[in-house]
Amino acid sequence: MMKKTVIASSESDDPEERQYTVMLTLGNNLENKTYYLKLIDTDPTEIKNIVRIPFELDLLIGDFDDF
Repeated sequence: MMKKTVIASSESDDPEERQYTVMLTLGNNLENKTYYLKLIDTDPTEIKNIVRIPFELDLLIGDFDDF
């Protein structure tokens, strides 16, 4: 399992200033299945999951060894 940490810390009252864009790159050995993007609050006193966003990976081309 690959993990990527993005620290998105903002105390602004304006929601537009609290938005972040992250580009994720798919690696090798992926399967057609559901993966999850997890948002976690890393408060030093308690680490908790805020939301778990599912996304399905459906690769169009498989292994080229079959050709």
